[in-house]
Parts: sequence; structure tokens; C-alpha cells
Amino acid sequence: MNHECNQYISDGFVLIYISHDDDLVKKYEKFKKRVEILNDKNKKLSPHPNCDSFFKKSNLTKYVACQKGHKYCFECLNHPHDNK
Repeated sequence: MNHECNQYISDGFVLIYISHDDDLVKKYEKFKKRVEILNDKNKKLSPHPNCDSFFKKSNLTKYVACQKGHKYCFECLNHPHDNK
């Protein structure tokens, strides 16, 4: 694979070559999830160390929490703050 290549490769095609290795399948699924989150403007990855969770943008507040409860400002990814 080349980072400049934009050819779509299906999950099934990839899994044919990695399905023998459970750790590799888990790694593939983790990175696939990360790419989906990074490509969604309404989601962001948690900047908390060792947290592989994400949060969704809220229309009610700019402060959000990831699935593990870490709270951040959606815009700047810092801890919640008062319009500073």
C-alpha cells in the first residue's frame, strides 16, 4: 500500500490476508475506526493519554465527554473553560 494511492480496498479483501492473526485483525479494526472518526467533522478522538475513545459534537454545548468520561472543549480539545 502507498499513502498516495486512493484505490478502495474492501474489508473482505484485507481480512483474507490477515484473518489468521487475531492481533492483526484487532489492530486493523482499531485503525479503521480511527480513520472513520478522523474523517467525520462531528467526531474527534479523545486527546487523553491511553484513551482510544472519541466524542461527538453537541448542539447544546461545546463541552463534550468521551465514552470513558474524559471532558473537553470540542473546538480546542482542552479541558472545559469559560470563553477564554
